[in-house]
Amino acid sequence: MSIWWVRPSCQAFFETKGVKFFGGKTALEIKKSGSSLQAVLQSGEVISCDSIVVGVGVIPNAKFVQGAEKAPDGSLVTDQFLKVSGVEDLFAAGDVASYPDTCGDRAGLMRVEHWDVATSQGRFAAKNMVGKQERFDQTPFFWTSLFGKNLRYVGHCKEFDELLVDGDLQKLNFVAYYCQKNEVKAVATMSRDPVAVVVGELMRMGKMPSVADLKSGKASTAGLAAQLKQSS
Repeated sequence: MSIWWVRPSCQAFFETKGVKFFGGKTALEIKKSGSSLQAVLQSGEVISCDSIVVGVGVIPNAKFVQGAEKAPDGSLVTDQFLKVSGVEDLFAAGDVASYPDTCGDRAGLMRVEHWDVATSQGRFAAKNMVGKQERFDQTPFFWTSLFGKNLRYVGHCKEFDELLVDGDLQKLNFVAYYCQKNEVKAVATMSRDPVAVVVGELMRMGKMPSVADLKSGKASTAGLAAQLKQSS
């Protein structure tokens, strides 16, 4: 997900709270030193820590599934009902599943590594295992909250050619539209939580305004809720 464009403002805010960033650094070793821990970086720096959180599992582990169609990253390719291609009676959900793009009418597959998508897919997969045949069309969504500030992100964006911002990035009160080829592919918000919910539903319905309409004023952030109500 491409939230990096709003990162400088968020990072500056976190730094005022005493958070230190070591971007682009690689940890070579984690060791215990007395009652504390130490992270040894490739640069030679040593960071003393009370605790360390390690994020693992980025690479899908699906080699044991024989005969299934695999995406280039090794994940399992599924159809819109989360049934794995090439294998009978097998369904996949979560990080291991590459499924048809639900963000508009674009062709291709998408794999989303967020727990909200994983839990929703689990419910859909279970229903489809018993013959419900319900298409998974949920718009990807995630959020985080730190120091009283909520960051929400809806959609799926790997590349964008334009960023439209409604609000103030420095004040962390904004709606940022990630756009490509006149289409809004994802939206990030801070201090504007309801907008993310509305955008997710508009994207699911294929009713999200075009970039041209947003830039011309024909559509606006303030009018999205009314548009959703009219479209429902």
